[in-house]
Amino acid sequence: MHEFVGGEYNGKIMTKAEGETISHGLTEDLTHIRQEGGTCHRKELDNQPLVNGYLSPMFSHIDYGLVYLRYETQEVYNIMSN
Repeated sequence: MHEFVGGEYNGKIMTKAEGETISHGLTEDLTHIRQEGGTCHRKELDNQPLVNGYLSPMFSHIDYGLVYLRYETQEVYNIMSN
């Protein structure tokens, strides 16, 4: 599930398929790095939609087996990081 905070889609929760309809590409699949023992982002972040006006998806939580990813605007990220 994709949760949006800030911006045009603030408060919306979408499925991956719904997120792909508004995306301009996908995050990189870094499986090969993990298989070689390297460190990188969580596997849940591979091949996820990239949405204009939002930072790359961030892992939020898992609830009843559903993975939730959070999309934040830069403004929201800055506020949450302080």
